[in-house]
Amino acid sequence: MVPVISQMGILFVIVALGFLGAKSGVMNAGSNELLSRIMLNITLPCSILYSVLSGGRLLNNAQILLLTGIAAVTAAALVLLAGLLVKVFRIPAGQAGLCKFMIIFSNGAFMGFPVIRAVFGPDAIFYASVFNLAFMLLSYTYGVALVSRESTRF
Repeated sequence: MVPVISQMGILFVIVALGFLGAKSGVMNAGSNELLSRIMLNITLPCSILYSVLSGGRLLNNAQILLLTGIAAVTAAALVLLAGLLVKVFRIPAGQAGLCKFMIIFSNGAFMGFPVIRAVFGPDAIFYASVFNLAFMLLSYTYGVALVSRESTRF
């Protein structure tokens, strides 16, 4: 538990520094956009590449394909669950797409990857990124349709 608590503490400090930076005027919308682009385009891909290149894989190619399939089935189940929950909670049609998006897609890459690395080591980032791949593909296709103006038919 110590690595998890330590990593969560680090993430909390980073979030707190960002909050204080925004409140004090040190950070603005431009700096937030720049930091987000650095995170998306440099830090996260480098972390995944380091995981792939640094250690021996514990799974063979067939098992990685199985993991990808499990991720796809999980994504499909979440799509069905989101549709059900939107009906159960009687979400208005104008908000249904956004609510489905929030149910299906998490922020696992940004907050989850550092915790996964702390608990399971750098090799686990590769498996997390394989699992996350299905959700990223779905978010850039179905997710975009959910939050677009035509989302009432989804």
